[in-house]
Amino acid sequence: MTSLQQQLQEMRKQFQATPWLRWAAVAIAVLGMAFVWQFLDGARVSAQQQAIDEESKLRRIRALQGQDIWLIREGEARQLVAALEAQIPAVKTPGLAQAALQTSLRTMTESFTEANGIRIAIEKAAEVSGIEGVVKVRATLNGAVTPSETMNLIRKIEGSPSLMIIESVNITNDVNKTANLSLNAYFRIDDPATAP
Repeated sequence: MTSLQQQLQEMRKQFQATPWLRWAAVAIAVLGMAFVWQFLDGARVSAQQQAIDEESKLRRIRALQGQDIWLIREGEARQLVAALEAQIPAVKTPGLAQAALQTSLRTMTESFTEANGIRIAIEKAAEVSGIEGVVKVRATLNGAVTPSETMNLIRKIEGSPSLMIIESVNITNDVNKTANLSLNAYFRIDDPATAP
C-alpha cells in the first residue's frame, strides 16, 4: 500500500470517527452550492440586462429605418460640403497660397489710412488633417483701427468668395483704439506633391 493510500485511509477513519467533521463537510458543500448559485444568478441577470439593452438598440434602429428625413439630410450635407469646397481656391504651391492671402488682405485693408498702419502677418501654410490636398494659412492683422472700421473689415472678410474663417477678434476702444484679428484661409493645392 502506498503512502497516499495510507493517508486517505487514515482520513476516512477520522472522518467516520468524528461526527462534527461530517456536519462540517455538509456545511461546506451547502456553502459551495450557494456560491455557485449566486455566481450563476449574477451571470443570468447580467446576460438578461445585456439582452434588454440590445433589444432597445434594435428597436431604436428599426424606428429610424422608415424615416426619409435621413436621406434628405444626407443630400443637404452633400450640398453643404460641395458649397464649402467651391469656396476653396486652387493654387499651385503652398507659397502661392500664402501670397494669395497676403494680396487679398492687402486689397481689403487698402482703404485704411497710412496712420492706421494695419500690419498683416502670414504664417507658413499647414496641411489640414483629414482633407488631402488642402492647406490652411493663418493670418494676423493688427492696427490702430476704430471698432466701426474693424467691423467693416470683418464684413469684407466674411464676404470674401474664398473660404476664410475668423478665429478671434480683439478690439480695444480706449485712447489708442487698436484691433487684433486672427483668421484662417483655406486653399486647395493643384499639385499634392508640393503640399507641406
